[in-house]
Amino acid sequence: MMILTSKQHPHLITTSSAEMYVDDDNIFITKFNDNALLRIEQVKEIITHYEHFNASKPKLVLTIAGRNTNITPAAREYAESNGAQAIAEAYVVSSLAQRFIVNIYMDIRNNDHPVNVFSDIDNAKKWLLSHIN
Repeated sequence: MMILTSKQHPHLITTSSAEMYVDDDNIFITKFNDNALLRIEQVKEIITHYEHFNASKPKLVLTIAGRNTNITPAAREYAESNGAQAIAEAYVVSSLAQRFIVNIYMDIRNNDHPVNVFSDIDNAKKWLLSHIN
């Protein structure tokens, strides 16, 4: 794991499959690389970083799938059973296959915060920010 800093995202974390950071709206963003195949190890790593960033307080979560990003069945099951708590969670997908996977997750996940799937980042962020009291 390599931690990078930048003026725009001072706590940017770059892994082999994604970049993670908290933006100016206090949204935890995971942007997956194109062609990333997520296995259990990558899912565990993302959950660990989320827990580090959120300091025991749930955040708004935005996950942006890269082109052809996919997840193994075992990793999907792990994420469904071990996902961190959030205020609300939005997924931005670029294909019908990705939308299908997110819809399955939404149906069988073990937490009760709101989740939605979008095709663009702006609408996803607007929806997330609507969940702040």
